[in-house]
Amino acid sequence: MIRRMKWLPEAACSHIGNFYDNAEFIDGKNSGTANRKIKRNQEMKGAGEQACIKLFCDQWWKSGFAKQILTKKITTPMFVKYSEEEEGHYSFHNDVPMMGGKDNCVRSDYVMVTGINDASEYEGGGLQVRLGSETYEYRLGKGECVFFDPNQWHAVTPVTKGVRKVVIMWVETLIQDEYVRELIYDYQDLMDFAMESIDLNHWTADIEPATYFNAIKYKLMRKYANNF
Repeated sequence: MIRRMKWLPEAACSHIGNFYDNAEFIDGKNSGTANRKIKRNQEMKGAGEQACIKLFCDQWWKSGFAKQILTKKITTPMFVKYSEEEEGHYSFHNDVPMMGGKDNCVRSDYVMVTGINDASEYEGGGLQVRLGSETYEYRLGKGECVFFDPNQWHAVTPVTKGVRKVVIMWVETLIQDEYVRELIYDYQDLMDFAMESIDLNHWTADIEPATYFNAIKYKLMRKYANNF
C-alpha cells in the first residue's frame, strides 16, 4: 500500500523550514550506512531539532490521519536534507523491522516521508518506491507525505540543484496483520466517501450513519488490534 496526502499545514512547514537555515546538521551515517556511495544526506541535531520535534509531533497527534490509521507509536521524527553540493541521495534499500532507540523502539509498519519545502525548489531528489518490477517516483509538495510499507525497496535520486528538506518517521499501528491493516484503511476510505454521499432524508435506520459505520470498524479492531 502506498498513500499520498497533504497533512502538515504550510505554516508549520515554513516554521520548521526556518530551522533548516540555522540549525546544526551532521552526516546521515548515524541512522544508516556510512558508505557515502549509498547514502549521502544530513540530519538536524541540537536545540533546533528539539523545537522541530515538538512542533511536528504536536501536529501529527492532532491530525485526523494519525487517528484514521490507528497509530500506536511513532519514532522520533528525523529532519533530513539532501543538498546540491554533495549530490545528496540514498540508493535503493529497505528498513529494518524495528526502528528507534532503546527507549522508543517501534515496529515499523509504515515509513512516512513528509516534504518541508516544495519540490519546485530543487531538482532531482525524487522518492522512488519499487513494487515488483515497477518503480514509482514521487516529488513532494510542501506538507505532503508519502506513506508506505518500509519492506518495499525505496531510494532518493541525487539532488542536482537546491536542497530537498524532508521529515522521516516510522509508525507502529495497533494492527500487526498487514492484510487486516489495509482492509481497515480501505474501509475507512469507503466510510468517508459514503458519509459525503448519504442523503440523510433517505436514511431510515434509527442509528446515525457514522455510528453505524464505526461499529463495524470497532468489531474489526476488537478482533485484530493488540496492545491498546
